[in-house]
Amino acid sequence: MDQSVLVKVGQNLLTYLDREGAEVDTAVWIFSPEAQWRLWVAPKTYVDRHSFYLTLAQVLSKHRRDIGDLEISDVQVMEPGDPLIGELKKFRHSAAPFPIWLTSVRLGGYYLPEGIILKAA
Repeated sequence: MDQSVLVKVGQNLLTYLDREGAEVDTAVWIFSPEAQWRLWVAPKTYVDRHSFYLTLAQVLSKHRRDIGDLEISDVQVMEPGDPLIGELKKFRHSAAPFPIWLTSVRLGGYYLPEGIILKAA
């Protein structure tokens, strides 16, 4: 998928999740040859995976026109304490505006061949 489309779709999804009370603190698109592009998100308030995915499914269904072909399986929830969250939050004070493109970096024990940080609060 075109990276500019990924950014737009991801930003739209974050907006709709915020409106539904499932605000996301951190969000990054990560590319891997096995899974292609997946959007990794860290909810601001984490109850459990099930609750977040339930809200996510409702948002995807309700806003299909603005979110496009994004499927629930394209989104990975990061649980509190995931070291990637802390590494991504370092970018919140970056001089560069979001989105921030990453290439061949290791963050929080993960190797990211490509990544696009949408939000790091």
